[in-house]
Amino acid sequence: MISPVSFGSTYKIHSQNLGDDANRKKHFNVMDYCDKQGIDIRTEESWGEQKSPISIPEYSVKTTIIAPDSQDKNLEAFFDVMGINFKKHSTEDLMNPKAIEKRVMDAPKGMRTVKIDPDKLFSLIDKQPINNIEHCESDYKTYYKDNTDFMLKSGDEIPATTLYLNPFMGTEKALEYLKRFGEDTMNRDSMSVDFSQRTDDPDHCMFFAMIDAGLSEVPVYVDKDSYAVGKAMGLFC
Repeated sequence: MISPVSFGSTYKIHSQNLGDDANRKKHFNVMDYCDKQGIDIRTEESWGEQKSPISIPEYSVKTTIIAPDSQDKNLEAFFDVMGINFKKHSTEDLMNPKAIEKRVMDAPKGMRTVKIDPDKLFSLIDKQPINNIEHCESDYKTYYKDNTDFMLKSGDEIPATTLYLNPFMGTEKALEYLKRFGEDTMNRDSMSVDFSQRTDDPDHCMFFAMIDAGLSEVPVYVDKDSYAVGKAMGLFC
């Protein structure tokens, strides 16, 4: 008999006013408990408004915990004993491809979000080997797989990967060429195809994380020129 896949649960805790000793103790107890149990936990700090020049702004922490099914019961019992309020989400629901798509952040100013079939991109870089896509994939597998997996399972908004298509003949000439002769006639080494990291998170690896999560059409950000070239090449869904 095949055991069912364990997706686990994602817990959200908002610890406010950590200047208060009791609240601070609860927060550090949660950190300590998860560390000892080997449960993945991340925190995001924030400061409130300083109400006067001599006042101390309120310090809060948003905590995300991703726990396997086997830890749910004990973790929730710990929260109950500590008097900690939490919100629980099914990791399976959060990892649904449609749910992931809905959480993709809006494109940065001057860019747009498009969807791309990964096979089309990989086919393109076979013809245009001047690219950093393979390097980014290696980074993902070697360094960032756990990080991007946590980002997807957190339930928070997520960045898409930014894609740049740069024909060496220039965008206008490339569009004229594609309109006249078609993408199949483009020479090798006639353009560069690159992912770009735009944030402190490994957003340049999110493309591969979304593929692993089951997305068959992966959202990416493109600028005006990359959109025009990609559209002319039939690259976008």
